[in-house]
Amino acid sequence: MQLKIRLQCTINAEAYDMDIAPDTLLIDLLRSLGFSSLKQGCDTANCGLCTVWMNKVPVLAGNVQNSVSRFRFPDLPQRQRK
Repeated sequence: MQLKIRLQCTINAEAYDMDIAPDTLLIDLLRSLGFSSLKQGCDTANCGLCTVWMNKVPVLAGNVQNSVSRFRFPDLPQRQRK
């Protein structure tokens, strides 16, 4: 059985509540939620292409694991709905 953690977050004023693996990168989580416009350029988070705003602070989504239970992302590009 794989360990999961509960993640509650708000993205563009929409609340999410899910169980995720603790080693999930933020960029992978956001892409899985449909935010496909997020880019990852270098796999080391040195170039800044994966930058998102978290709690009014820019963070590198390709370098952040989801070990915190509450995130708020007020300014992400809109999700592309199919």
